[in-house]
Amino acid sequence: MGGLRTPYSTDLSDPEWEILCPLVPAVKPGGRPAKRTRREILNALAYWLRAGCAWRLLLHDLPPWRTVYHYWRRRQQEGVWQRMLTVLREREREPVDRQARSCSRTRSRSFGHLRYPRRVAPADVLSRGNFRLPARTS
Repeated sequence: MGGLRTPYSTDLSDPEWEILCPLVPAVKPGGRPAKRTRREILNALAYWLRAGCAWRLLLHDLPPWRTVYHYWRRRQQEGVWQRMLTVLREREREPVDRQARSCSRTRSRSFGHLRYPRRVAPADVLSRGNFRLPARTS
């Protein structure tokens, strides 16, 4: 995109970009030069996550949806997003002086029963044909 666009509330601030920039893989050498910066791609991904919209509904002043999806999918396959979350989680836990890995295990054990009660797991209900819509009132 030529020129500057009005920033969205989901765009990364300069301090946020300084934290994320080292975690985002650099452009590979060789091949044609990138048309979009890594920051533009992350801004588009942040908008997509916040808006919860379909890829094709990304705004026109963001990079094309196919480009954004391509980067998202490739980074997903490479495990980049998971590594970024791990680094950011550990970075946030250091000042609080907690153990970095204990909370996720404890949380999944403590609250697992709230997601799927043992008696009526969603897969069991649908596979047995016991699923019924609630009766209409009025």
